[in-house]
Amino acid sequence: AEASALKKKYRSEAETRNASPALIITDGIEDTERVHRYLEEHKGRFEILTDVVSLATFVPEQQGEKSALIAETKRRLDAKYGLLEGAEREDADRLRSYLSPSVFGYEDLPEWVRKKFTDNEGNLGRYVLLYVSGSKSTAEHVLKIQRAIGSVEVDGNVHHATASWMILGDAYTIVRDEGPMAVILASLVVLFLLILDLRSARWVAIAYLPLGVGFCLFLGLLSSLKIPLNLFNIVVLPTILGIGVDTSIHLVHRLRDGEPVSRVFKKTGAAAMVSAATTAIGFASLLVVSNEGLRSIGLVAVIGIGCITVSTIALTCAAARLSPPS
Repeated sequence: AEASALKKKYRSEAETRNASPALIITDGIEDTERVHRYLEEHKGRFEILTDVVSLATFVPEQQGEKSALIAETKRRLDAKYGLLEGAEREDADRLRSYLSPSVFGYEDLPEWVRKKFTDNEGNLGRYVLLYVSGSKSTAEHVLKIQRAIGSVEVDGNVHHATASWMILGDAYTIVRDEGPMAVILASLVVLFLLILDLRSARWVAIAYLPLGVGFCLFLGLLSSLKIPLNLFNIVVLPTILGIGVDTSIHLVHRLRDGEPVSRVFKKTGAAAMVSAATTAIGFASLLVVSNEGLRSIGLVAVIGIGCITVSTIALTCAAARLSPPS
């Protein structure tokens, strides 16, 4: 009966929760118990923490004091037992079977429980499982989890929680902080290559400024449509710049060779539009996939290619017509 009750408790505590808990590695069973008891006692302070499970889950606290209370309950029941009859006596018999507990420790737990909390090196009970609420597929929520339980200080020692899905939050932070720098560096490299190729301030400006205007138009359109840049779609921003400069450089070379602006606009511009459209169609295929991250790549790429291509063709030809030759 005790083994059956323990199995039921185990399934309730460790098998029926949401998958992928966070993990705190401890220095040993005593450290595990301290962390476990602290988190249980202060669970309300840790946002979105729903459950704490470790080997300490299966070993009650203060067993000596509780055993003394149970012994006192049994003594009082035994003193009244002779006066009980019928249903009351039957109830007393059932109760008495639970009033002779023995104190037990971690080493006394069944093997099937101990095995679940033994790591690959054979160490028993050196980790605490933290179950949290909410989806772990969005970087924003993962960062919220990390802020809540990422670091736990117990008795002056800081314990760090880890999980495979926490990589999403770390990657998002890196992209968010360093993504703009990547776009700036890509823009500077494009400018440098245009200078090397064209060797004329006028033609560099004609090729480069429409590219910047188109990119700003693209970012403004994303903002107005409330389409956020995220871990996945931010990687296409340098690609959009590359597609834009590919269009402008063809236009500028034709214009610099003396071809009429109207002809360049109709011929080279049309060819550039077709080229950009085929690229956009390739990215548009991602719009029908089930993965939200891939869909965001397709959406941002299509909008970006459209904005920067139209802007580059129109403004490059307009700038060539309006700006005086050097």
